Amino acid sequence: TRGAAAAIARIDRVSRTVRIAAVGNVTCAVWEPDQGLTRLAGRPGALGIRLSKPFEQVVPLTPNTRLVLHSDGLHNRWDLTAYPGLFTGHPAALTAATLFRDCERGRDDATVVVLGALDAPLHGDFG
Repeated sequence: TRGAAAAIARIDRVSRTVRIAAVGNVTCAVWEPDQGLTRLAGRPGALGIRLSKPFEQVVPLTPNTRLVLHSDGLHNRWDLTAYPGLFTGHPAALTAATLFRDCERGRDDATVVVLGALDAPLHGDFG
């Protein structure tokens, strides 16, 4: 299906949660050291095309949580056992670059975002 896909993640540092909503071919996943990887459900469809009520998930955050969002330009069969320590010992940007390098399909545009250090304080006023 042609159309735009999107994901929104809102991190609430007070309640230590992240609220995620996605539509289209976007993979959203949360990695935690003690629980491993949890892939979150998305909503099929495309932006602006008869979308039903948005489906939102709320996920608790722990100090070492990593949030991964990527488009369908990457295959979603990546396996963290192939990358020991990638989510614990390296910056989030390196994790994103590694997933892009190894999982990019080559026939589509691709976006991958990895957020780490979700327990760090915010600096500045983001309103």
